[in-house]
Amino acid sequence: MAINKYYSYCDKLVTDWLSPNFQSTDTFNNDFFLTRNSKLKDPKYLDLMPELFFGDPDNNLAVMLNLNPGYGETNKNFIGKSVVTKRLSKGYSSFAKSFPYLSDPTFHPDATDWWRRRERWLREDVLDEKALDGLHPFSIELCPWHSKKWNEALSSGFKDKNFLDFVEKNLLPVISYAAKHSTVGAVLSIGKVYCDLYESLGFECKRKWEPECKIHNWPHSTKTGKPKKVYFRYYYSEKYKIKAICIWLWGSNKTPSSSFKDIEQQILKSI
Repeated sequence: MAINKYYSYCDKLVTDWLSPNFQSTDTFNNDFFLTRNSKLKDPKYLDLMPELFFGDPDNNLAVMLNLNPGYGETNKNFIGKSVVTKRLSKGYSSFAKSFPYLSDPTFHPDATDWWRRRERWLREDVLDEKALDGLHPFSIELCPWHSKKWNEALSSGFKDKNFLDFVEKNLLPVISYAAKHSTVGAVLSIGKVYCDLYESLGFECKRKWEPECKIHNWPHSTKTGKPKKVYFRYYYSEKYKIKAICIWLWGSNKTPSSSFKDIEQQILKSI
């Protein structure tokens, strides 16, 4: 079963990371990302807990696909190796399934605020279902290692065949499984960059909802009177039976405002 294999992969990676001899382990010397970009080996990044996934793939609001966890000076106070060792005593998978950023506000307050905004958008705007309290997203990272910028994790870009093979082999089966066990039934990605990823992976763009489409109830700016620049694209993989929606606002990785609630619900009903 793909999910059990993924749990084993995650648990081994994090167990090896916790080892004082991590840089002598096969995990360190063979990791897909660490072997391709030496910037990830910066001690300030390596001291931070790798984040492979958070949430329950068997029961979740939606799959949220992300590039890789970011970096902030305060991260070491919450997810540095010396801080999280006890939390990981039962293994990373057991720890991560509860989505600690959301289930435990003391774990990392800054990240909790960020994820609560994402979860509120999912529950109240996309699904219009406040009764789903307690059910979290399933978040999965393309790269588990922290960095300030994505190109420090993958400088070769989404056309890299080795990277695409890595994603197909290790992540897409998990994403497909988790999406089938989600309320939304799809993967949601915030950022135009994911369009390039899905297209490189052979997903077909089935439909677009954009300002230029002249959709009759599209929200308009109160300042300019013009359609708001928010973009939605629906991709589908026949091979993996994955539905994916890319959403982006120009110059931001934020989710759309509540004025797009009707549009988002229309999109879900139509895919």
